[in-house]
Amino acid sequence: SLESFMVRLVDGLPEDHEETTIGRSALVGNTIMVNTRHADFQDRYKKTRSGAPKIDERLCSYLANIVSAHYRDIMDDMKGSAPVGRLEAFENMIGTYCRYEERLRKAMPTLSKMSEERAASN
Repeated sequence: SLESFMVRLVDGLPEDHEETTIGRSALVGNTIMVNTRHADFQDRYKKTRSGAPKIDERLCSYLANIVSAHYRDIMDDMKGSAPVGRLEAFENMIGTYCRYEERLRKAMPTLSKMSEERAASN
């Protein structure tokens, strides 16, 4: 289940090199590492006036997309089967995305508060 995986924001991925394209994310063990250096993350990442990361709908949607892609890949691998066709794969992906996005939305107030507290203590 999704609960057995951690999501971590990281400043670069182990396989990133200056001469290659910067990756969005990587799965390392049971941790989905989201690269904060990737341009798509940077476009969505904003800070509050106090300097804390701003957790908003756009960032949540981006994270939900990334986590869903890794999760679907893992689940299909664990089942030993792939979706029958593109439509089934698309439906599975959208379902996973919507569930994870909802979880992130519910967690947004807590995440925002934690970000503010961290910024205030630094």
